[in-house]
Amino acid sequence: MMRSLLTIILIFCAITIGNAQSPKISFKDINYSNWPLLDGNLWVRNPDGLKNKNVYFVENGTKIKVDFTDKFVNSDSAAKNKAVIFILLFNPNDPRQFKWHQGVLKAAIEKTDFKSGDQYTVFFFNNQRNGKFLYPLSWKFTDNKEELIRMIDDLAPTRNDYVGNLSTECNFLQRHLIRHAAGDAMDILIKEVSDSFARGVFILADDKFCSAVPESEDTYTKAQNNNIANYAITYDKSGASDFIKGFCNSTYGEYYKEKYNNAGDAAKKLIEFLSNFNQRHAGVVYKASYNTSIENKDGAPKSIKIESEESNAEFILDVPNKSFFEQIQASILWILLVLVSLIFFIYIFKSNNKKKQEQINQVKKENEIAIREIEQKRQQEEIESKRREQEIKNNVENKLNEQENLRKQEEAKRKQAEDEIKRQKNSAETNDILIAQMRERGNMAWLEYSGPNGSGRIDIDVPEITFGRDKKQVDYALDHATVSRQHIKIYYSDYKYFIMDLGSSNGTFLNGFKISKSQLNHGDLINIGEITINFYI
Repeated sequence: MMRSLLTIILIFCAITIGNAQSPKISFKDINYSNWPLLDGNLWVRNPDGLKNKNVYFVENGTKIKVDFTDKFVNSDSAAKNKAVIFILLFNPNDPRQFKWHQGVLKAAIEKTDFKSGDQYTVFFFNNQRNGKFLYPLSWKFTDNKEELIRMIDDLAPTRNDYVGNLSTECNFLQRHLIRHAAGDAMDILIKEVSDSFARGVFILADDKFCSAVPESEDTYTKAQNNNIANYAITYDKSGASDFIKGFCNSTYGEYYKEKYNNAGDAAKKLIEFLSNFNQRHAGVVYKASYNTSIENKDGAPKSIKIESEESNAEFILDVPNKSFFEQIQASILWILLVLVSLIFFIYIFKSNNKKKQEQINQVKKENEIAIREIEQKRQQEEIESKRREQEIKNNVENKLNEQENLRKQEEAKRKQAEDEIKRQKNSAETNDILIAQMRERGNMAWLEYSGPNGSGRIDIDVPEITFGRDKKQVDYALDHATVSRQHIKIYYSDYKYFIMDLGSSNGTFLNGFKISKSQLNHGDLINIGEITINFYI
C-alpha cells in the first residue's frame, strides 16, 4: 500500500515537472534482473544524439557515471500523427520571394504522403496588424492533400496587408517578425493540438528579415518546453543572418538554405523534412547501464536525477523487493537447520529403500529387454510388409501415370493445333477490320525519317508496325547504334494511332518528352536515338 502511494506521488511530481518543461533525456525500459547492475535505454530528445558522453545519475547525492554505447538507434515510440503549421514570409518589397516559397511548398505537398489524422494548415506573415502576425484570420487544420493545396493557392497577400515601415518597426519596437510569427504558430499548436502529436512549425522565409533584432529567449523556451520542433526552408539573400538556423537547431528541427534559389531542390528538401519529421521528433536511444548505489531492496520507488550537458531531468527507479533466496540469506541459522534436516531425511530414505529399489530395477530391466526384443521383431515385420505393399503400389501408380501423361500430351497437341487455327483466323479478321477503319479516314498514315545513315518515307498500311535495329525482330529496321534491337511499336486502335516504347536502352521521346506510351497526332515529332521521325495522317 505504501509503495503504491509513493509511486503515485513520484509520478505526479514527474508529470508536474514535465508540464513545465518537456524532458530532453530519460532512462527507460530498465532491466532489474542483474541488480545492482541496471541496464536499459537512455532516451535523448535530440535526434542527432548526445554531443558530450558525460552523463551522470545522482542517487542520494552520489553521482554515478553512466556507461552507454557510442552508436544510437531511432526511438520506436514515434507519434502516430503529426501536426504542422507552415508560415510564409510576405515581403512587400520583394513579392517574387513569396511566390517562390509558395511554389516550393505546393510542389512539396503534392509529392508528400498524407496520413489520416495528420493536421496541416498554412499562414503568411509580414508585420503586426491589429495584434496579429499570421494571416488569414479564418483557418483550419486538414489532413486532406487537395484541401491543403487549395489553402496554399488562396494565399494572396498584397501591400494592403503590410503595415508601417519595416526597418523602423523592427529596430524601434524590437520586433522580430520571424520570431513573433513562429511564436504565434506555436501558440496555436499548444492550444489546438494534443501533445500526443509530433508538433512542428515550418518557416519559409529569407533569413534577413529584421535580422538586426536580438534573439528572444521566450521563443526558444516556448519551443523547448512544449516539444515543438521548428524547421526552415530559406531563400538565399545577400546579408542574411543565421537567426533561423540557430532557432531551428535549438528546437531539434532542421534548416536548409537554397544557395541558388532552385525551387525544385528546395521542394525535395522540404519533402525529406516532412518524411523524417515523426521519427526525428521521437528522439534516439542508447543502450546504457550503471551500477546503482542503492543497497536496500525495499520495494520503494526512488526518484533519480540525470545530469548531462544536454539537459537535467529525473526518472523513477522502481526498486524491487528482495527475492525469496535473498530473504533466506538474511537468516543463516535457519538455512543450516533446513540443510541438516534435509540431509537426515535423505539418509533415512535411502537406507530403507536402497535394496528394495535394486530389486525393482532388476525386474524392470529384464522386462524392458524382453519387451524391446518383441517390439523390434514386430517393427521389422511391419517394415517389410509396408515395403512390399509400397513397391506394388508404386508399380501400379507408375503405369497409370505413364498412361495419363501420354493422354495429356495428345490432348495438349490437339488443343494447341485448334488454338493456333483460331488465333490465325481471329488475327486475320481483326487486321481486316482495323485496315478498313484506317481507310475510312481517307489517306493512310505515313512516317518521314532522317538520321546519320539517310532518310526516307514509310507508309503505315497495317494496324501494327515495329521498328528497331534488328531486321529479324522488327517489321522495319533502322540501322544505327543508338537504336535498340526492338525500339518502338506504332499501332492503330479505336480510330486512333498510338506509339509504345518496347523497353529500349536510350528511350523514346515524343515532342521532346520521354514516353512509354502515348497517342499520336498529325505532325508529332518522334526521336529514337539519333533518328528523327515525323508522323503524318
